[in-house]
Amino acid sequence: QVFMRFPGGSSNKVSAKYCGGIMTRLVSLVQERGYSYFDWNVASGDATRDYISVNQIVNNVMGPIENNNWNTYVVLMHDASGKETTVEALPIILERLQAMDDVVIVPITDSVNTVQHVLPEEDTITED
Repeated sequence: QVFMRFPGGSSNKVSAKYCGGIMTRLVSLVQERGYSYFDWNVASGDATRDYISVNQIVNNVMGPIENNNWNTYVVLMHDASGKETTVEALPIILERLQAMDDVVIVPITDSVNTVQHVLPEEDTITED
């Protein structure tokens, strides 16, 4: 099984705005070709061009995990240059997750519940 993430996610508003409905078509196409895609339900907030502190990244990740009852959490973090605070926040996040009794950190495999913003049969993207 091949896993992928769409740049901007399956709910990519830029593509929706300029390419009307393309993400729904792409979601269907990649699944027809045997790929599985994952989005995220926890954002670290590090995609911003502005400085974001280690503490803010940790809080952005841990807040939803500590306060929701979802079965699966997929965290969006970036590894581009200039993301030094993300690199610094990661071990803190991992230590806090490992200290939680009801959390297990696993790689994405066929047995992980998918987290998806747009399902193939939906066309719910709206232009803002």
